[in-house]
Amino acid sequence: SCQPRAPDYIVQKYVDNRILFANKWWDMKVFMLVANTSPYFVLYHRGYLRTSKMHSSGSSAKHTNTGSDLSSDSGLDSQDLLAIAQSELLGSSVLEHPSESGSKATEDAVDAEQVFDEDTLNENSKKQTLNVFNMEEAEEATLEKWEPEEVHSGAVWELGENFWTFDDFQDKMAKENVIGSRYVDSVFDTYMKKVVNMLFHSVRDNLNRTEGAYELFQLNFIIDQKFVIHYLGSRSIDPEEAFPNVDELKEFKATFLETLAGVTLEHQDTPAAFLRMRYGDSYGQWRVAFSEMEEHQLDLKFDPCSTFRRNLMVHKGSIFKNAWLHNYAEKRHAANKREMNKYINNKWATCKHRPTKEMMSSCIRNTISYRYKIYIAKEGIEYQDGYVENRIRDLIARKESEAKGG
Repeated sequence: SCQPRAPDYIVQKYVDNRILFANKWWDMKVFMLVANTSPYFVLYHRGYLRTSKMHSSGSSAKHTNTGSDLSSDSGLDSQDLLAIAQSELLGSSVLEHPSESGSKATEDAVDAEQVFDEDTLNENSKKQTLNVFNMEEAEEATLEKWEPEEVHSGAVWELGENFWTFDDFQDKMAKENVIGSRYVDSVFDTYMKKVVNMLFHSVRDNLNRTEGAYELFQLNFIIDQKFVIHYLGSRSIDPEEAFPNVDELKEFKATFLETLAGVTLEHQDTPAAFLRMRYGDSYGQWRVAFSEMEEHQLDLKFDPCSTFRRNLMVHKGSIFKNAWLHNYAEKRHAANKREMNKYINNKWATCKHRPTKEMMSSCIRNTISYRYKIYIAKEGIEYQDGYVENRIRDLIARKESEAKGG
């Protein structure tokens, strides 16, 4: 139903059929950035996955601490999301509750009815300086632990965290033919942009337009065994605290901070440079979820009932069929084998002209050993003793057979 509902209480059913990743529980972190408030510019960015060190026993585990793990039973509902977002997003430096007397936007705010043309934007941008954009001085925020304090599943589990990128997740699941090789790009990212747009509009009327301000939010999701994506909650977060300081995410975090600073500073300084950017366009790994300039140019009206009037989730059967059509595991296996053979054959083209078998073997051995180690690392298989010597014997035997045939 899209009828207004009181946001005082939200009751959500606990999702007890999470899909497992490497036989572990996990959740997904993504980010929503309000890069500018005058005009509004909102973007989405992938985050990372947290997997617990607790392995599933196949039975439903019940949490004693479910504060951040409650979610809906059938995906997002526009009014539920509206109420949740209003309660979670309001209260930060940009997203604040109005006072009892009814707070108004700052005097230097852009009027809601103003038409954003290039001249107006260039004039406004001269007045703007990013006097509050300083990651080091931003208020610290602590990531809440999602693991339960106690688990009742008939056994005692070790709790902890491991971290994966979305590319790791997609590669692992696609290898097992659970999802297609483009699931994150075509399904997850598409849905996340709609959710970020919805979250922003759910609190838009309560926002303060503050010159030079920005805000970063972390959103939390899980996927159940029917591949329904469940929104768990969100929080404002310091960019430096957005990613944990672990080796797996070190490079990803550096790029994230660099592009966050870039898009925020550039849009704060010269909004006109982004005048032609549309919903879904990219700035590095950031995706545009909402642009006020686009809204005014195209006279767009956000309608949550239209956006979420149908179930946006892709049916489990369709996902499995897509995985079967992609046949990612077999294609990846074939590609890894082709790559190994290509380097070995290129080197053998030189080595096979050596005058003795010993010299040929000495020439090719290091290349076979090195490329085989890369191959087994990509395949995730055990090292096979004797592979290198067997491969050398096969190459020499093939050369001798060719010589006899010639």
